[in-house]
Amino acid sequence: MTPKNLFITSLSIFIVIIIISCGHHDLVAETVFNVPDEVIILKGHTGEIDSAVFSPDSQKIVTASCDKTARIWDAAAGKELQKFEGHTSWVNSAVFSPNSKKIVTSSWDKTARIWDAATGKELQKINGHTMCVRSAVFSPNAKTILTVGLDNTVRIWDAETGKELQKLQGYIDTIDSAAFLPNGKIIVITNKTSPNQTAWIWNTARGKELQKFEENTDRFSRTVSFSPDGNVFVAVNLDNTAQICETETGKKLYKLEGHTNAVQSAVFSPDGKMIVTASWDKTARIWNWQKIQQHLQSAISKK
Repeated sequence: MTPKNLFITSLSIFIVIIIISCGHHDLVAETVFNVPDEVIILKGHTGEIDSAVFSPDSQKIVTASCDKTARIWDAAAGKELQKFEGHTSWVNSAVFSPNSKKIVTSSWDKTARIWDAATGKELQKINGHTMCVRSAVFSPNAKTILTVGLDNTVRIWDAETGKELQKLQGYIDTIDSAAFLPNGKIIVITNKTSPNQTAWIWNTARGKELQKFEENTDRFSRTVSFSPDGNVFVAVNLDNTAQICETETGKKLYKLEGHTNAVQSAVFSPDGKMIVTASWDKTARIWNWQKIQQHLQSAISKK
């Protein structure tokens, strides 16, 4: 990969990474298909939702909550399919493995945990961080787990044994998130400390830092996610909404309105048909991007 391509790739990964934070209230997770009469309410959590993420096939959603659990839901029927219990404090994040057979969660109890998605059984507890684990993700081949802690370390673990394989440390600022690039050998580490936002590109195979990028800004969006075709992205706003924009021009296309408190994350489904948002108003919502596009095309044709 050339330095130019690495720079472009790193900046793309840099803004895609999702940042999650916790709250204290009761949860009602709500799925909305942008049709007033077609609303499915997902009830079950007793704490505020922190994240909502699609499965790779876009058929399921996994939510993470401050009620110390994560749950899997059928995205179409709104039925709770599985609950993961075992964490002793708030669950910050929950994501599927690439084949959807496992879930990895992170928590304020200083652990990450790997679960069987079908049975809810805890398969592995990952111990080592000395403070809250902010996020945990699978590598592209699902053989390793990447975690980020408030102890300002990023760690790589064997997904089968829970053994720590590598610890990346020495960062002065709080680390918010980290993610693998598709090759699984290079990761991007970010912090969003105002007024500077920084990303580090790290080659795990060589055990060395490759690049550091720093952006001066007053108010970065908390989370940005591209559509699978890359033509648009959805970004969290500071007014309890999320905004869909054109990637090339930055033109604002559509605002996702309805949440009554801060939106924490917004992400496209892998098939590009839906967007899921999670908010401090105790709800998660799924928006039908295809129908939104139809509304936009209709509005353009009428002009």
